[in-house]
Amino acid sequence: MNTLKIMIISYLIILLSLISGCKEQTKSIEEHDDINHANTSTEHPFDNSKDKPVNKKPPFVLKNDSIILATVNNKTISLYDLDATLIKMFGHKQAYEFDKPARQKALKSLVMSSAIAQVQEKSLTQEEQLKLEKKVNAYKEELLVKDYLQANSKPEPVTEEMITTYYSSHPEKFGYKLINYYEMLKTTRVLTSTERNAFIQIVKHESFNKNWDQWIKNLISRDYPVTLIRGHVEDKMLHYDLRQVMKNLKKGDSSDIIFINDIAYKIKMTDEKVIKAKPLEQVRASIIQMLRPIQLKNAIKKASEQVYSITDIKYEKGIMDNYKEQ
Repeated sequence: MNTLKIMIISYLIILLSLISGCKEQTKSIEEHDDINHANTSTEHPFDNSKDKPVNKKPPFVLKNDSIILATVNNKTISLYDLDATLIKMFGHKQAYEFDKPARQKALKSLVMSSAIAQVQEKSLTQEEQLKLEKKVNAYKEELLVKDYLQANSKPEPVTEEMITTYYSSHPEKFGYKLINYYEMLKTTRVLTSTERNAFIQIVKHESFNKNWDQWIKNLISRDYPVTLIRGHVEDKMLHYDLRQVMKNLKKGDSSDIIFINDIAYKIKMTDEKVIKAKPLEQVRASIIQMLRPIQLKNAIKKASEQVYSITDIKYEKGIMDNYKEQ
């Protein structure tokens, strides 16, 4: 009995050894297969499969442009076309608030527009077709320039230094005025030749300007045909020629004799009044509004210069002669 047990145990040990050996052999074969598979996947030096055309991504399509709403002589009108038209006319928000009947009406307008355009295009002569292409290209350039400048010409913010400099350089824009007052001797009628010569001699006298008031009183008291007018340069009723003379005179200055329509004038500037500009804090916002377009113009100029620096531009000989940059 003991002998039988020993034999059975020995048999089981041998069987287990055989099974274990089979598993190791199977594992070894699988590992070998993996290695072979890895070797076969390595690119061959003469394999030109990588040069073969690869499936490209489908062409880019605008959102809703593949949704066709109508066809006019084989020319399609898409949902994108309809939305773009409404956005252009009414803005993003309102464009999507239209109900179905309103959108249908807009679509009908697009259909009619397309039909008319196609009929007109067929009627164009070759010259007219070329002119139309020029217009289309010009409009395309306009849109591209607009988009480029919007993306690349961000204006610099208006600085405090710019505000104060502008304020001090343009006080007249903020209420500052220097009002000059005058006294003007004027003849009341056309003088005779004798009166004219006498009047010229009087006003040319060296003491006339020094004793202006006294001379005027004497002339008027002697019934000489003169009158005295007082006013300021801002008077809108003042003759243009007289105003131009006054602009070149300061307080205490006097003019030469001026004849307008045979009437004689003699002017003396008597006083001046200064009206101060509004305080800077009151006009700061308006100055910023004035300077922003200037900053934008500078930004556009800078963006343009950047494009010029990387662009090959050639003018025909003589075309740009005598040109001066503004």
